[in-house]
Amino acid sequence: MQLLGLEHFTNSAYFKRLVDKGLLKRVEVPTLRRPVLMLTSNGLSMLEGVPEAAQYHLDDRRIAASLARHSLAVQRAVLARRAAWTHVVPERLIRERGKKVPDALMVGPEGTTALEIELTYKTTMKVYLGLADHARALRDGRYRRVEYIFADAVMRAHYQRMFDEKKWPVYRWNEKTRHYDLDKEMFVPDRMTGLRESVTFTVEELPHD
Repeated sequence: MQLLGLEHFTNSAYFKRLVDKGLLKRVEVPTLRRPVLMLTSNGLSMLEGVPEAAQYHLDDRRIAASLARHSLAVQRAVLARRAAWTHVVPERLIRERGKKVPDALMVGPEGTTALEIELTYKTTMKVYLGLADHARALRDGRYRRVEYIFADAVMRAHYQRMFDEKKWPVYRWNEKTRHYDLDKEMFVPDRMTGLRESVTFTVEELPHD
């Protein structure tokens, strides 16, 4: 409704009618305080001619409870930036193998921005693996900017400090052990033109649903 510019106190009644008509269904998710809404087969049939409809799954058992809050936070962040994009590619439709996949790609007239929503702390290795993959994607022109979004200032400052380091640790995948090993090599981000300016860290209200 926010995307359509129709936010109003009667929205709940509108969605109740869609549920009553069998176009939507409510799904209880144990990690959320309120049910989520998803299309039924009848609702999906009304999207004939919409390419993205082919990627929609009707089985509510595919909703990952552990990721539900994060998924809703991504939706909110994308909607809050509605003026900056013409279309959005969600994480599950980004075709990349062996690389850090952003939570969403926002494609607009000024280029593509990779969006990352961080609700929990990650290990040092995972943070730098992600930053390294973003650096390669920026270098290769897959997108122009990366925006990290945090629910609180403390987590944001933690990531910013790691990003601001003069040298980043490099981790190599070891096929024998099936683990990452810390390499002797260090990555110097300042040697990559424009990297520092292309990655931003933002604090934004991300309500707990």
